Amino acid sequence: MHVCPLNSNIPSFVQALGPSLHHLEIASQFHDMDSNDAFATLDLSSATSLKHFCAGSSTRVLSLIPWVLRIISQLPESSPPTLKILQIAFASSRQFFLDLPFLRCLSSILARPGFSKLEIIHFVAFSNVPDEETKHEVISTISTTLEEWNSKGVLRFTFPN
Repeated sequence: MHVCPLNSNIPSFVQALGPSLHHLEIASQFHDMDSNDAFATLDLSSATSLKHFCAGSSTRVLSLIPWVLRIISQLPESSPPTLKILQIAFASSRQFFLDLPFLRCLSSILARPGFSKLEIIHFVAFSNVPDEETKHEVISTISTTLEEWNSKGVLRFTFPN
């Protein structure tokens, strides 16, 4: 595993790994808003063997991580599909309903054949002050929006402090 900060060399590094890339984790922080443009330029089309993809930010709510949907939507559609685990990290909020458009778009993307073999869709909701009501709202909203995946039993939720 190789961890490095995003710079101008990373997109070409990721592209060069191509089919040898099996696990990729992309994370940003709230103070690093410039990363939005850099992450948006990543091209994962050659990552045809990707099995585990993690993306997000522990300090931003879903709707403030605009690059996540773009990257997920451009994950390669290999045949047979290889992606088994999709993990999305975000800062939970008492106003989680504001992230419903993000979840609807994610649901549409995940309906593509390239995601048919997903075994786990893991949502990691960070919170400075976790409360049961917010946890319930996050789980309920995601489970309802991604109903097909919920019925398959692949949704997972973690609430680290």
